[in-house]
Amino acid sequence: MSGTNEKSIRLTNSVYVGGNVGGNIFNITGSNSYTLAEDLTTILNQIRSDLERMPLSEESKAEIVEEIETIEAQMNSPRPESPIVVESLRTIRNIIEGIVGNAAYAILLKGLEHLILEVERLA
Repeated sequence: MSGTNEKSIRLTNSVYVGGNVGGNIFNITGSNSYTLAEDLTTILNQIRSDLERMPLSEESKAEIVEEIETIEAQMNSPRPESPIVVESLRTIRNIIEGIVGNAAYAILLKGLEHLILEVERLA
């Protein structure tokens, strides 16, 4: 690794809830990739695939889709803004919290909370 201020961040307690990992690298430090991008992509894919089955209003589902698109835009940005990602993750979490009666949604919430904390550490 070259450069004096560059560091690679690797999550030690990654949360994977299913789905395919793919997409671009969420690269906040400049030149290093790490598993946070995979974690984000995985949970966003899982939420997107489960969205139609979630007992939510169409308005809430549309809001989740908008927040997912916001996060993906930040992940594709040459200069991603961690606070924007955190706020979008919080919005998704807050919407899903209303349907916690199902254990699968509780797992998604745990994954979202984990990602919020990890992205906040980078800010």
